[in-house]
Amino acid sequence: MGLLIYNWCKDCHAPWERRRDTKGEGTMPSELKRVKASLDLMHKGKLSACQKRLLSQGLHNPNDSDIHRQLLDVHPPRQRAVPAAAPPSAARLSINLRETFRKAQRLKALGPTGLRNEYLRVLAMEHEDLRARLVIGLYKDIAARLINGDLPSWFVVAWTRSRLVALRKTPKPGCELHPPVPRPITTGECALTAITTAVHRDFLPAFGAHLAPEQLAVGVKGGAGILVHGMRLRMQRNPQHVFLKLDCTAAFPTVWRSTILERLQEVPGLDGYAAFAHARLSVGRRVHAGRGMQRLFAGDGDGAGRLADADEGIGQGQADSPALFCIAIHSEVKAFSAALARRYTATMARRPSLWTTASPARRRPPSSLRR
Repeated sequence: MGLLIYNWCKDCHAPWERRRDTKGEGTMPSELKRVKASLDLMHKGKLSACQKRLLSQGLHNPNDSDIHRQLLDVHPPRQRAVPAAAPPSAARLSINLRETFRKAQRLKALGPTGLRNEYLRVLAMEHEDLRARLVIGLYKDIAARLINGDLPSWFVVAWTRSRLVALRKTPKPGCELHPPVPRPITTGECALTAITTAVHRDFLPAFGAHLAPEQLAVGVKGGAGILVHGMRLRMQRNPQHVFLKLDCTAAFPTVWRSTILERLQEVPGLDGYAAFAHARLSVGRRVHAGRGMQRLFAGDGDGAGRLADADEGIGQGQADSPALFCIAIHSEVKAFSAALARRYTATMARRPSLWTTASPARRRPPSSLRR
């Protein structure tokens, strides 16, 4: 317990160190540091994180003028008003918060205040101290209020703020000489992330039932395997076909929140989740990045008067972002699949990418889809 308290003090001090930082962040990790960090993760049993660290290209510096401008460009002001109120839900939602905290993943990234999942896991333990035993109940009450849309908007704005890092992306073939394009990844408060993960897990069957078979990224067991092996088998059986992949640029941070909320309301079985999404997406999100952990739009002329940094879009790295994005584009994916049914015999989507096969003579989409 003493080590945990020491780490807690150290982690809570980290955000203030970032705020005082005058050198900024964003360097290409050296081979030695990358291997050392990867081995440390391997010794802790985090094999997936170990692999990601070995392949990591490091971070961009958000204070670099070119990188900062690109981050601003992918966080546009609100384009359309969101629904004024959440749809009525048949029943109030609740989650088993003790079990959620107990299973919170270790060694995850720090949020904007330095709290970690390890502290949530301690709260889930059985305590002799009466005050310690009451904490889970208090957390459960505030979680239920958030999930059902009962918290005031100012509280939600404060709780949903996040820390942004700009990942270095491996250039796509043919784009090696183009200016680097950062990938914004956000990390929110660990308690809110754990709550979102738990609610999203409960609704995965409903998401999968609505999105399949056109979309396999959410709620479909083995969806990635179905996509990869299905497309491989199809190409083997039709060697004259070509493989096409369509990708979206800045998909998550620029998708319209109004579209997400409107379409969530139309899906049977997701009315409860629509209320939870409305509570978080109806208000803007404050994003902190770079030197001094400043607001993303702080000091920028284009951001003068903006109460939030992310009025549209969803944070890449959040538990339910893939599901919300898939809901937003599902009508277009279905229309695309139906329009190509006579020419393209296989179309499947996975998050912001769409995969399809076709014979070389029919590679050009119909004119209605080229507009």
